[in-house]
Amino acid sequence: MGAMRHFEANQAFDGDLKTGWTPVGPGPGEWIEVFFKAPASITSISIFSGYSNAARFSMFNRVREIRMSFPNGFSRVLTLADKMEMQRFNLPYHPVLHSIKFEIVSVYQGDKNDATPITEIEFNRPE
Repeated sequence: MGAMRHFEANQAFDGDLKTGWTPVGPGPGEWIEVFFKAPASITSISIFSGYSNAARFSMFNRVREIRMSFPNGFSRVLTLADKMEMQRFNLPYHPVLHSIKFEIVSVYQGDKNDATPITEIEFNRPE
């Protein structure tokens, strides 16, 4: 592995599928929280779980379930398919939010490495 390491939390929100967030532990119970500069209306959330590299995708854990928690106490568990692609989840009420917390609930077990990278999380806003 080279000197460049792209595991920091902000890498999950940088729009780059070559970088991502990898928590220190194996996944379940690990969490990440994003704070918006201004309250944002969100129509859907897209998540790319695991590595976007075909050779590494099955080697590492991938998120099976992730809990989204909103500041008002509401939470929703999203179930992701074990696919190397962005997966979109609609939010029917288009909440206006200051922050969202994501907690890994369960994973698809990797073949060689017990770490759970999340390549990207995107927030889709009204057109």
